Amino acid sequence: MDTYIDAKNICNSFGIPHFTYDYKEEFKKHVIDDFIKCYSDCKTPNPCIECNRYMKFGLMYEKAKELGCDYIATGHYAKTEYNEKYNRWVLKKSNAGSKDQSYVLWSIPKELIKHILFPLADFETKDEIREIARKNNLKVANKPDSEDICFIPDRKL
Repeated sequence: MDTYIDAKNICNSFGIPHFTYDYKEEFKKHVIDDFIKCYSDCKTPNPCIECNRYMKFGLMYEKAKELGCDYIATGHYAKTEYNEKYNRWVLKKSNAGSKDQSYVLWSIPKELIKHILFPLADFETKDEIREIARKNNLKVANKPDSEDICFIPDRKL
């Protein structure tokens, strides 16, 4: 997978620093091994939830804090907003309808939500995002959606 190269190229085109860290062991432990264990226990795994919990909103957030970042941003279709009733930041559905991904983000610790940005929150379609990418001459504008299990790209379980 060349996803990290795509990310590096996009960052370079906008003059944004890009960092790469090796979390293969952690990914195997928390996502792949959990996936295998669920199947062996006759359960239905959801590796995206485990990846979000341990990788994106766990290790990635911790690394971001070490680098002095106040926020992390992901390409999930979800929203955050401050809720007066609960007196805290909450996770909400995005405007993307069937593309909304808030359901796989339930495990984010509530105290972390105020430190997350979801830039796609107010977009309704992937076509809108692709058009922005085209206008900015990004090679990923026509890249296929990543809707399957990222570590099993051929769909053969």
